[in-house]
Amino acid sequence: MKITINALNNSGSPCNVDFIYENSILKVHCPCKAGKLGQLCKHMIGLIDGDESILADSAELPLLLQVQDILNRAPVFQKAINELAKAEGVILNEEIKVSRIRKKLAEALNAGIEVKQ
Repeated sequence: MKITINALNNSGSPCNVDFIYENSILKVHCPCKAGKLGQLCKHMIGLIDGDESILADSAELPLLLQVQDILNRAPVFQKAINELAKAEGVILNEEIKVSRIRKKLAEALNAGIEVKQ
């Protein structure tokens, strides 16, 4: 079975993402530059996350739900998506730390810092 969902790209035009489900194997292909390189592109991420706002046509919501149902039955996918979410959470926390440190450094430099002679 092949499910094609039109995801919006940066320019607002549709990008056809193919979900090919055969013999209990799901493959996902996107024709965008990252997809052609075999990378997990933003179109794939948006659709596998179930993001309805990325749909070029809201009438394709039943197709997105069908894909979600297939993905929910894939233990490897569920494990990987949980690991990804955890890693992204760590990155976000570290980015917040970096931002706070930069702010403190900027404040210190603006106020003046003591320099040993």
